[in-house]
Amino acid sequence: MTNSHGVTQSRDAVLTVVNDAPPSPQILTPEIGLKHNAGDTIEFSGTATDPEDGAFPASAFTWQIDFHHDEHVHPAFPSTSGITSGSYAIQDAGHTDSNVWFRVYLSVKDSAGTTVTIIRDVHPNKAQIRLETEPPGLTFTLDSSPVATPYEFTGIVGMVRILGAVSPQSKDGIENTFSAWSNSGDAIHAITTPDSDSVDIAVFSEDPCATTQAAAFVRGNVDMSVVPLADPVASITLFDGVSILQNLFQGVSTLTCEDAADANDDGRLNLLDAMIVFQFLIGNLGPEL
Repeated sequence: MTNSHGVTQSRDAVLTVVNDAPPSPQILTPEIGLKHNAGDTIEFSGTATDPEDGAFPASAFTWQIDFHHDEHVHPAFPSTSGITSGSYAIQDAGHTDSNVWFRVYLSVKDSAGTTVTIIRDVHPNKAQIRLETEPPGLTFTLDSSPVATPYEFTGIVGMVRILGAVSPQSKDGIENTFSAWSNSGDAIHAITTPDSDSVDIAVFSEDPCATTQAAAFVRGNVDMSVVPLADPVASITLFDGVSILQNLFQGVSTLTCEDAADANDDGRLNLLDAMIVFQFLIGNLGPEL
Protein backbone atom coordinates (compact mmCIF):
# COMPACT_ATOMS: atom_id res chain seq x y z
CA MET A 1 0.00 0.00 0.00
CA THR A 2 1.42 3.37 -0.98
CA ASN A 3 0.36 6.77 0.36
CA SER A 4 1.91 10.10 1.46
CA HIS A 5 3.55 8.34 4.41
CA GLY A 6 5.38 5.84 2.25
CA VAL A 7 4.95 2.22 1.41
CA THR A 8 3.55 -0.43 3.79
CA GLN A 9 3.37 -4.14 3.06
CA SER A 10 0.14 -6.00 4.00
CA ARG A 11 -1.15 -9.53 3.69
CA ASP A 12 -3.01 -10.50 0.57
CA ALA A 13 -6.79 -9.93 0.89
CA VAL A 14 -9.26 -12.35 -0.68
CA LEU A 15 -12.59 -10.92 -1.86
CA THR A 16 -15.28 -13.54 -2.34
CA VAL A 17 -18.27 -12.57 -4.49
CA VAL A 18 -21.36 -14.72 -3.95
CA ASN A 19 -23.70 -14.73 -6.91
CA ASP A 20 -26.91 -15.71 -5.08
CA ALA A 21 -30.36 -14.36 -5.93
CA PRO A 22 -32.83 -14.20 -3.02
CA PRO A 23 -35.85 -16.50 -2.94
CA SER A 24 -38.95 -15.42 -4.81
CA PRO A 25 -41.93 -16.64 -2.71
CA GLN A 26 -45.54 -16.35 -3.81
CA ILE A 27 -48.72 -16.72 -1.71
CA LEU A 28 -51.28 -18.59 -3.80
CA THR A 29 -54.03 -18.64 -1.17
CA PRO A 30 -55.62 -16.71 0.36
CA GLU A 31 -56.11 -14.72 -2.82
CA ILE A 32 -55.58 -10.96 -2.90
CA GLY A 33 -58.77 -9.22 -1.74
CA LEU A 34 -60.31 -12.31 -0.16
CA LYS A 35 -62.62 -11.45 2.75
CA HIS A 36 -63.72 -13.75 5.55
CA ASN A 37 -66.71 -14.32 7.80
CA ALA A 38 -66.50 -15.37 11.42
CA GLY A 39 -66.47 -19.14 11.49
CA ASP A 40 -64.71 -19.43 8.11
CA THR A 41 -61.43 -21.27 7.52
CA ILE A 42 -58.45 -19.48 5.99
CA GLU A 43 -56.70 -21.82 3.55
CA PHE A 44 -53.07 -20.85 2.88
CA SER A 45 -50.61 -22.15 0.30
CA GLY A 46 -47.59 -20.90 -1.61
CA THR A 47 -44.61 -21.61 -3.83
CA ALA A 48 -41.04 -20.27 -4.06
CA THR A 49 -38.12 -20.48 -6.46
CA ASP A 50 -34.75 -18.90 -7.15
CA PRO A 51 -32.18 -19.35 -9.95
CA GLU A 52 -29.75 -21.34 -7.77
CA ASP A 53 -32.13 -23.67 -5.91
CA GLY A 54 -35.05 -23.89 -8.31
CA ALA A 55 -38.32 -24.85 -6.63
CA PHE A 56 -37.98 -24.89 -2.85
CA PRO A 57 -38.98 -27.88 -0.74
CA ALA A 58 -41.42 -27.64 2.17
CA SER A 59 -38.52 -27.48 4.61
CA ALA A 60 -37.70 -23.97 3.34
CA PHE A 61 -41.18 -22.62 4.16
CA THR A 62 -42.36 -20.99 7.40
CA TRP A 63 -45.96 -19.78 7.87
CA GLN A 64 -47.50 -17.57 10.53
CA ILE A 65 -50.87 -15.84 10.98
CA ASP A 66 -51.47 -12.89 13.32
CA PHE A 67 -54.83 -11.49 14.41
CA HIS A 68 -54.81 -7.68 14.34
CA HIS A 69 -57.23 -6.01 16.75
CA ASP A 70 -57.20 -2.21 16.57
CA GLU A 71 -53.58 -1.27 17.34
CA HIS A 72 -52.44 -4.51 18.94
CA VAL A 73 -51.75 -8.03 17.70
CA HIS A 74 -52.70 -11.50 18.95
CA PRO A 75 -51.01 -14.68 17.72
CA ALA A 76 -53.43 -16.82 15.73
CA PHE A 77 -51.45 -19.50 13.86
CA PRO A 78 -47.97 -19.89 15.41
CA SER A 79 -44.79 -19.83 13.31
CA THR A 80 -44.71 -23.27 11.64
CA SER A 81 -42.03 -24.61 9.27
CA GLY A 82 -41.97 -27.57 6.90
CA ILE A 83 -45.30 -27.09 5.11
CA THR A 84 -46.28 -25.44 1.84
CA SER A 85 -49.98 -25.22 2.74
CA GLY A 86 -52.35 -25.40 5.68
CA SER A 87 -55.49 -23.91 7.22
CA TYR A 88 -56.67 -21.83 10.17
CA ALA A 89 -60.21 -21.91 11.59
CA ILE A 90 -61.59 -18.49 12.53
CA GLN A 91 -63.66 -18.34 15.73
CA ASP A 92 -67.28 -17.12 15.59
CA ALA A 93 -67.23 -15.75 19.15
CA GLY A 94 -64.89 -13.73 21.30
CA HIS A 95 -63.59 -10.50 19.77
CA THR A 96 -66.73 -8.71 18.59
CA ASP A 97 -65.09 -5.44 17.50
CA SER A 98 -65.19 -4.71 13.77
CA ASN A 99 -61.70 -3.16 13.44
CA VAL A 100 -59.95 -6.52 13.10
CA TRP A 101 -58.18 -8.49 10.37
CA PHE A 102 -55.73 -11.36 9.82
CA ARG A 103 -52.19 -11.11 8.39
CA VAL A 104 -50.65 -14.19 6.77
CA TYR A 105 -46.83 -14.39 6.68
CA LEU A 106 -44.80 -16.63 4.35
CA SER A 107 -41.02 -16.77 4.88
CA VAL A 108 -38.72 -18.78 2.59
CA LYS A 109 -34.98 -19.42 3.21
CA ASP A 110 -32.61 -20.47 0.42
CA SER A 111 -29.52 -22.66 0.62
CA ALA A 112 -27.31 -19.59 1.16
CA GLY A 113 -29.30 -18.58 4.26
CA THR A 114 -31.12 -15.66 2.64
CA THR A 115 -34.70 -15.29 3.87
CA VAL A 116 -37.51 -13.38 2.18
CA THR A 117 -40.86 -12.74 3.90
CA ILE A 118 -44.09 -11.68 2.20
CA ILE A 119 -47.55 -10.99 3.67
CA ARG A 120 -51.21 -11.20 2.71
CA ASP A 121 -53.96 -9.42 4.70
CA VAL A 122 -57.45 -10.89 5.03
CA HIS A 123 -60.18 -8.48 6.13
CA PRO A 124 -63.70 -9.37 7.35
CA ASN A 125 -67.09 -8.89 5.77
CA LYS A 126 -69.17 -6.47 7.85
CA ALA A 127 -72.80 -5.50 8.36
CA GLN A 128 -74.68 -2.81 10.29
CA ILE A 129 -77.10 -3.99 12.97
CA ARG A 130 -79.65 -1.67 14.54
CA LEU A 131 -81.40 -2.64 17.77
CA GLU A 132 -84.66 -1.03 18.82
CA THR A 133 -87.48 -1.50 21.31
CA GLU A 134 -91.21 -0.98 20.97
CA PRO A 135 -92.16 1.26 22.70
CA PRO A 136 -88.96 3.21 21.94
CA GLY A 137 -86.31 4.06 24.49
CA LEU A 138 -86.27 0.91 26.60
CA THR A 139 -83.08 -0.99 27.38
CA PHE A 140 -81.75 -4.46 26.60
CA THR A 141 -78.45 -6.32 26.87
CA LEU A 142 -75.90 -7.02 24.15
CA ASP A 143 -73.45 -9.74 25.13
CA SER A 144 -74.67 -9.31 28.74
CA SER A 145 -73.89 -5.55 28.81
CA PRO A 146 -76.81 -3.10 29.20
CA VAL A 147 -77.48 -0.88 26.18
CA ALA A 148 -79.92 1.98 25.68
CA THR A 149 -81.97 2.03 22.50
CA PRO A 150 -81.86 2.77 19.71
CA TYR A 151 -78.40 1.27 19.31
CA GLU A 152 -76.46 0.58 16.13
CA PHE A 153 -73.14 -1.19 15.63
CA THR A 154 -70.94 -2.68 12.93
CA GLY A 155 -70.54 -6.44 13.23
CA ILE A 156 -68.44 -9.13 11.58
CA VAL A 157 -70.62 -11.33 9.39
CA GLY A 158 -71.04 -14.74 11.05
CA MET A 159 -70.13 -13.51 14.55
CA VAL A 160 -72.41 -14.82 17.29
CA ARG A 161 -73.91 -12.15 19.57
CA ILE A 162 -76.26 -12.52 22.56
CA LEU A 163 -79.36 -10.30 22.75
CA GLY A 164 -81.34 -10.01 25.97
CA ALA A 165 -84.63 -8.27 26.71
CA VAL A 166 -84.74 -6.79 30.22
CA SER A 167 -88.19 -7.47 31.63
CA PRO A 168 -90.06 -5.98 33.32
CA GLN A 169 -88.78 -2.41 33.07
CA SER A 170 -90.33 0.98 33.78
CA LYS A 171 -90.32 4.07 31.60
CA ASP A 172 -92.29 7.28 32.20
CA GLY A 173 -94.14 5.64 35.06
CA ILE A 174 -95.31 2.69 32.95
CA GLU A 175 -94.32 -0.92 33.59
CA ASN A 176 -93.40 -2.80 30.40
CA THR A 177 -93.18 -6.57 30.00
CA PHE A 178 -91.31 -8.31 27.19
CA SER A 179 -93.56 -9.85 24.52
CA ALA A 180 -91.41 -10.92 21.56
CA TRP A 181 -88.39 -10.20 19.36
CA SER A 182 -88.98 -9.34 15.71
CA ASN A 183 -86.62 -12.21 14.85
CA SER A 184 -88.81 -14.66 16.85
CA GLY A 185 -86.04 -15.31 19.38
CA ASP A 186 -86.50 -15.92 23.09
CA ALA A 187 -86.07 -13.07 25.58
CA ILE A 188 -82.36 -13.99 25.74
CA HIS A 189 -81.04 -15.58 22.57
CA ALA A 190 -78.07 -15.81 20.23
CA ILE A 191 -77.98 -14.27 16.77
CA THR A 192 -75.50 -14.80 13.98
CA THR A 193 -74.52 -11.49 12.39
CA PRO A 194 -76.16 -11.56 8.93
CA ASP A 195 -74.46 -10.75 5.65
CA SER A 196 -76.56 -7.61 5.14
CA ASP A 197 -77.73 -4.71 7.30
CA SER A 198 -80.59 -5.61 9.64
CA VAL A 199 -82.87 -4.32 12.40
CA ASP A 200 -83.91 -6.35 15.46
CA ILE A 201 -86.77 -5.05 17.59
CA ALA A 202 -87.69 -6.13 21.12
CA VAL A 203 -91.45 -5.66 21.53
CA PHE A 204 -92.81 -4.90 25.01
CA SER A 205 -96.38 -4.59 26.24
CA GLU A 206 -97.62 -2.31 28.96
CA ASP A 207 -98.48 -4.26 32.09
CA PRO A 208 -101.99 -3.06 33.01
CA CYS A 209 -101.70 -4.60 36.46
CA ALA A 210 -98.51 -2.76 37.35
CA THR A 211 -98.57 -0.32 40.28
CA THR A 212 -95.98 2.17 39.05
CA GLN A 213 -98.56 4.96 38.84
CA ALA A 214 -100.65 6.52 41.60
CA ALA A 215 -103.04 3.56 41.90
CA ALA A 216 -102.38 0.63 44.17
CA PHE A 217 -103.20 -2.88 43.00
CA VAL A 218 -106.62 -3.70 44.48
CA ARG A 219 -108.56 -6.87 43.73
CA GLY A 220 -111.90 -5.87 42.29
CA ASN A 221 -110.55 -2.70 40.64
CA VAL A 222 -110.50 -4.28 37.18
CA ASP A 223 -109.98 -1.00 35.30
CA MET A 224 -107.06 0.01 37.55
CA SER A 225 -108.60 3.45 38.09
CA VAL A 226 -106.29 5.84 39.88
CA VAL A 227 -107.30 6.99 43.34
CA PRO A 228 -105.39 8.31 46.34
CA LEU A 229 -103.31 5.55 47.88
CA ALA A 230 -104.72 6.46 51.28
CA ASP A 231 -108.07 4.85 50.31
CA PRO A 232 -107.38 2.30 47.52
CA VAL A 233 -110.67 0.37 47.88
CA ALA A 234 -112.52 3.55 46.87
CA SER A 235 -111.46 2.71 43.32
CA ILE A 236 -113.94 -0.23 43.19
CA THR A 237 -117.13 0.78 41.34
CA LEU A 238 -120.22 -0.78 39.78
CA PHE A 239 -118.36 -0.75 36.47
CA ASP A 240 -115.90 -3.29 37.84
CA GLY A 241 -118.62 -5.85 38.66
CA VAL A 242 -120.39 -5.29 35.33
CA SER A 243 -117.10 -5.71 33.48
CA ILE A 244 -116.59 -9.13 35.07
CA LEU A 245 -120.10 -10.23 34.03
CA GLN A 246 -119.64 -8.94 30.47
CA ASN A 247 -116.40 -10.86 30.22
CA LEU A 248 -117.99 -14.07 31.51
CA PHE A 249 -121.32 -14.08 29.68
CA GLN A 250 -121.11 -11.72 26.69
CA GLY A 251 -117.55 -12.33 25.54
CA VAL A 252 -116.83 -8.61 25.90
CA SER A 253 -113.43 -7.95 27.40
CA THR A 254 -113.37 -4.65 29.25
CA LEU A 255 -110.93 -5.87 31.90
CA THR A 256 -107.87 -3.67 32.11
CA CYS A 257 -106.28 -6.04 34.61
CA GLU A 258 -107.53 -9.63 34.62
CA ASP A 259 -105.64 -10.42 37.80
CA ALA A 260 -107.55 -7.67 39.63
CA ALA A 261 -110.82 -9.17 38.35
CA ASP A 262 -110.03 -12.33 40.34
CA ALA A 263 -111.57 -10.74 43.40
CA ASN A 264 -111.13 -13.73 45.74
CA ASP A 265 -107.64 -14.54 44.44
CA ASP A 266 -108.38 -18.20 43.73
CA GLY A 267 -106.68 -18.17 40.32
CA ARG A 268 -110.00 -18.38 38.44
CA LEU A 269 -112.37 -15.79 36.97
CA ASN A 270 -116.00 -16.76 37.59
CA LEU A 271 -119.39 -15.53 38.81
CA LEU A 272 -118.24 -15.54 42.42
CA ASP A 273 -115.78 -12.73 41.65
CA ALA A 274 -118.60 -10.48 40.37
CA MET A 275 -120.76 -11.35 43.39
CA ILE A 276 -117.95 -10.38 45.76
CA VAL A 277 -117.59 -7.00 44.07
CA PHE A 278 -121.37 -6.31 44.22
CA GLN A 279 -121.60 -7.44 47.84
CA PHE A 280 -118.78 -5.07 48.72
CA LEU A 281 -120.51 -2.17 46.97
CA ILE A 282 -123.95 -2.89 48.51
CA GLY A 283 -122.78 -2.85 52.04
CA ASN A 284 -119.33 -4.30 52.36
CA LEU A 285 -121.00 -7.68 52.96
CA GLY A 286 -118.45 -9.73 51.09
CA PRO A 287 -114.88 -10.70 51.94
CA GLU A 288 -112.39 -7.90 52.28
CA LEU A 289 -111.03 -6.94 48.87
